[in-house]
Amino acid sequence: MQLSSDQMQQLVADATQNLQIQLQQSLAKRLEIIVTESATRLVHSHVEAWIKQNVLPDVTTLLEDGKAALLASSIEGANAIAEGLAEGMKDTALKNLESPYRRSEIFKTLFQ
Repeated sequence: MQLSSDQMQQLVADATQNLQIQLQQSLAKRLEIIVTESATRLVHSHVEAWIKQNVLPDVTTLLEDGKAALLASSIEGANAIAEGLAEGMKDTALKNLESPYRRSEIFKTLFQ
């Protein structure tokens, strides 16, 4: 079957119209993505700047006001950890010394 010139022109016109519609839809989707990403970046940037200006100074003041208590608490925590470790090591050493075999192995290792 052979197409007439008018039929071929109609097919080309239809294909061109379909391509234009697809291109418009594709561009619209891409623009939507670009606008959404840009808006998200701008909002994030604005919120970050606002937090730096309005929230961080108060947080810094609170930290400075509680600095001594935070340091004291940190030192107490470190001491408690060290004491717990020392107690655990002592208990392990005592248990190892209770066993004659383990005791002899420890002494061999120490005095070699």
